Amino acid sequence: NGDIASTVHTSYWLTNSSGDQTLTINFGHWTKLAQINIAAKTYADAPDWRSNYSIDVWMQDQTQWVKVVDLVDTDKDKLGTMRSHCIRKCVSQVRINLTREKQYGVCLKEIDFYVV
Repeated sequence: NGDIASTVHTSYWLTNSSGDQTLTINFGHWTKLAQINIAAKTYADAPDWRSNYSIDVWMQDQTQWVKVVDLVDTDKDKLGTMRSHCIRKCVSQVRINLTREKQYGVCLKEIDFYVV
């Protein structure tokens, strides 16, 4: 919803999974992706309401997934922390590999894509 500091329980994505998850975004065409911003912390004062993540992309000149962001540890992030990742590649898909932290399912607050 664009409000990355909100603590309303409908303002984030949370699975009921028992393990790690992969979120794949398919743009449906080649897209010049400049940057991805991710807010991983979903609730204030709850250290396990977050996911660590890495990012892979499907690039135009490759025939496989290419890792563009190694595993990001979000343990110290506060609610509202937005991490920016410079991509600068022509992609058709983005895959965000998410880890489950402690008792809650995989979760994210917000993902923003910036294209050229």
